[in-house]
Amino acid sequence: MMRAFLSHSSKDKTHYVERVADWLGKDNIHYDAWTFEEGERPLDEILRGLDRADIFVIFLSSNALSSEWVIREIVEAEVRLEASLIEKVFPIIIEDGLTYEDERIPDWLRDNYNVKPIKRPYVAARRIHNKLRELSWSRHPELKKRQEIFVGRNDKQEEFEIRIHDFDKIKPTVIVASGLPGVGRRTFLQRALNKTNISRSTHNSSAIVLDRNVSIEDFIFKLNDLGLVDLDGDILSLSDASIKTKAEIIHKIMKAGRLQELSATRLLN
Repeated sequence: MMRAFLSHSSKDKTHYVERVADWLGKDNIHYDAWTFEEGERPLDEILRGLDRADIFVIFLSSNALSSEWVIREIVEAEVRLEASLIEKVFPIIIEDGLTYEDERIPDWLRDNYNVKPIKRPYVAARRIHNKLRELSWSRHPELKKRQEIFVGRNDKQEEFEIRIHDFDKIKPTVIVASGLPGVGRRTFLQRALNKTNISRSTHNSSAIVLDRNVSIEDFIFKLNDLGLVDLDGDILSLSDASIKTKAEIIHKIMKAGRLQELSATRLLN
C-alpha cells in the first residue's frame, strides 16, 4: 500500500489538512491525528511514519515554517529522499501571500520542485492521490495494465484517434459521447483521451455532472471547485453579473485548465 506522509502545522489542521486527510482516507496516508499512538514520543512516531511513507507531502505556510516539528520532518524527509527511502516529495503552498521565493523554504525544495499554491483541500487531495497512483503503477505495472483494459468500441476509438491527429482540421474544443446511462461513455472518453495523450493515464479526469436543472451559476460553482483559478472576487458578485460576464468567467477557467495541461506536458517531456 502506497502511503503519503502529511507534514503540517497543527494550526493548519482544521481548515485545510484535515479535509485533505478525510478525502484520501486512513489507508493511504500517515496523518498524526490518526496514526500517532497514545503514550508514544512524538519524535518516534514521526520517524516511524516517515520510514513507512513513499511520498512526503509538506503543506507550506508561515505556521509550518515556524514549527520546529515541521522543520525536523523536512530535514528527515531530505535524508530519506537522498537514500531513496522516500520516492517523491510534493510541496504545497496553502497560505495567501506565501511564495516559493520565501527564504524560510529550504533551498532543496525551492530549487528542485515546482512549489505552487493550491487553495482548495479537495484539489490537493486529488493531486496527492494521482501521485500515489503513479507510484503504485511504476512499482506494479500489472495494475496499470488491468486499469487500461478496455473491451469493445475499437472502431470508435480508432475514429477518435484519427480525428484528433488530423492536422488538416481544427482541433476540437468539445467532445460529446452520447448514450444511455451505464453504457461506458466516461470509460470510453477516459481511454480515448489517454491514448491520444490529451490526458495522463495516471490522472483521473475531473468530472462535472450536469442536468436540465443546473444553472450557469451552478456550473461556475462546480468549475470553481476544480481549483484551476482564483475566482474569489468573481464568485462573490456572481449573482449580479451579466450572462456575458459569466461566460467570460467560464472561458477564464477553461483557459487556465489548458495552460495547466500544457505545463504538465512540458514537465513530462
